Amino acid sequence: MPRIRYLPTIIIALLTGCTSSDQMQTSSNHSVIVGKVESATLPHLGIRLPALMDTGAGLSVLDVEDYQLIQGSRGKRIRFTIVVRHQRRTTSYELPVKRYTSMLTSAGMLEKKPVVTLRVKIGPLTADIDTILAERDDRLLPVVIGRNFLAGRALVDSGRQQRVTRKLPRSTEAPM
Repeated sequence: MPRIRYLPTIIIALLTGCTSSDQMQTSSNHSVIVGKVESATLPHLGIRLPALMDTGAGLSVLDVEDYQLIQGSRGKRIRFTIVVRHQRRTTSYELPVKRYTSMLTSAGMLEKKPVVTLRVKIGPLTADIDTILAERDDRLLPVVIGRNFLAGRALVDSGRQQRVTRKLPRSTEAPM
């Protein structure tokens, strides 16, 4: 039976008219081809996390722990913690809340979640995007990159991982 490992790449090549992997990196509409999992850098927070490229998600999502909403003289803010597993560290941050949105939980219920603006860098791509902060119990990866980052910037090759970024080291410690 023939191997179909490269089928997603072949389909992308046919759709974009590219004939080599070099051409596919910057196709005619200047999109970059990313893998289904890449490393996302959040420069203002000083961290890099593994991220799932999800063309089905409208907004991007960052998995946080212990978030608290704060109303102060500077407006609505959110204080939250991010666990960076591959570095075995936990760091707290505080950002202004831009707005709220409803998000479907793994239990099938709608919950109101805060949205902040984060700068995200994946390979050669950088953008300031609205990001939902959520305590996700079902998380496989701490970041989900949605269409608000991908649209017009990147095509996702679902058959590959780490196409434009280096893989993060695995932690030898048990999950936190």
